[in-house]
Amino acid sequence: MRTHEPISVILDAVVADLKVDQISVGELVARLRRRSYGGLFIALAIVGLVPGFSLLSGPLMIVPALQLLVGLPAPILPGVIQRYEVDVPQLRGLLASVTPRLVYLEKIVRPRWTVLTKVPVPNFLGLLILALAFVFMLPLPFSNFLPALAIILLAMGLIERDGLLIAIGVLISMLAIIVGFIAAITAIAGAEAVLTRYFA
Repeated sequence: MRTHEPISVILDAVVADLKVDQISVGELVARLRRRSYGGLFIALAIVGLVPGFSLLSGPLMIVPALQLLVGLPAPILPGVIQRYEVDVPQLRGLLASVTPRLVYLEKIVRPRWTVLTKVPVPNFLGLLILALAFVFMLPLPFSNFLPALAIILLAMGLIERDGLLIAIGVLISMLAIIVGFIAAITAIAGAEAVLTRYFA
């Protein structure tokens, strides 16, 4: 049985209480009241869906992903990440569309397949999220949706000790990485063709 507030409730409460136009990542994470990796990655994945922020959300994930990979018990954000600011009105609009999906997801998550929530699986997830962070940084249309979905599933699996959700998140992560790799190769090939045509 869940003994804490769902992440959707916490996110809605945090954003509803904001009286400013911008909020730093550090303050946003602090307001989540969860010093866990799960809450942090969900926040960064949602921020990454804000138009114009996807290229920056990836780099913001690199440090906590590395910390999860090496086994630190809780993430420690560098000052440069904590000071990075997000537009609050855009965040509100995004949460309005994301929250119903989170609410639905929260109804079906529960502790199961808990072997997938124990070491060394979280360390492997750190490596996986690190790869997804690089997919986030690809300057390609809609390249951030799949990695964001994968990260949210992995993070909620960690929070709720739901190994099945983690397994699904891993599968979507692999798909996101493959799609991102193919898209990047295609974009590079297209750019090379254009350069060859006009500058060769």
